[in-house]
This record gives sequence, C-alpha cells and structure tokens, in this order.
Amino acid sequence: MFTTVTYPSPTADQHVLLRRRIREALAAELLPLGMTGSATRPGSERPCFICDQLVLSIDLEREVSIGQRDRRLVTVHEPCYLLWRVESMVLARVKARLPSAQ
Repeated sequence: MFTTVTYPSPTADQHVLLRRRIREALAAELLPLGMTGSATRPGSERPCFICDQLVLSIDLEREVSIGQRDRRLVTVHEPCYLLWRVESMVLARVKARLPSAQ
C-alpha cells in the first residue's frame, strides 16, 4: 500500500519569495547550479536549507551534497528541491545565451 504525501500549496506571494530566495542562493553560489547527488527519505525534523521550515517526518526530504571545496550535506523539502532544479535550469539557459568573456 502506498501513502500519498501532499504538501500545502504555497500562496502566490510565498511561491515568488521562495523562487527569489533560490535564485539569490544560486547567484551567491550557496546552492550548486546543475545536477548534484541526493538521497530521498522521510523527513528528519531538521530545517530545510532553502525555506528554513522543518522537514516533518510526514514529508519527503532530499539530502543534498553542496559546496565545491567544503562539501557538506543539507536537507531540503522535496518541493523546495524541485523548485531549485527548475531555477537551476532557467539560470543555466540564461548563462548559455550570454556571450563568453574574452
């Protein structure tokens, strides 16, 4: 038997703020751009690295490795992870269109 995990839908304002926060973290290189390994599991009651809310035991979380030199593992909600992936793809496309510095 499978259990369906549902997340409360953020309001439009919360969604905009979350996406802005992710874009700022990507620009500051606090979150990596591009695919990174992750493990999915039930929530561990630790705060989400992206939204700072606890990832409850009834939620799914992703444990993700971040950092170039100082690798560390962070916990994020599954919906936050998915938004991070979308914003990463958007930023990668934007960067691909920019002329390279010479």
